[in-house]
Amino acid sequence: MHAWGGSTRKQRLPRTWSHLRSQVMRRDAYTCQINGPDCVRVATDVDHIQRGDLHELDNLQAACKPCHARKSAREGVQGRARRAALRLRPAERHPGLTGEH
Repeated sequence: MHAWGGSTRKQRLPRTWSHLRSQVMRRDAYTCQINGPDCVRVATDVDHIQRGDLHELDNLQAACKPCHARKSAREGVQGRARRAALRLRPAERHPGLTGEH
């Protein structure tokens, strides 16, 4: 399965995505803006800086594959942890219970 497997991300991109992507790549001179530990500097991807579906130029940056993959994996782990924390939240006590029997 590829990285997009099970994701609806591609369907949520705006019709103008290819134009936005070109603008970002030119603006950032095809240079990775993340510059992580395994960075190869040559950008091939466009990354959303803040998670979500805000497709404005201020929220997009050019990224190399290793940096984009690392950032996406980290965000995925954080998202799963947030969802797990919500599932593990202790049940609320009934307001009429005082703890005395």
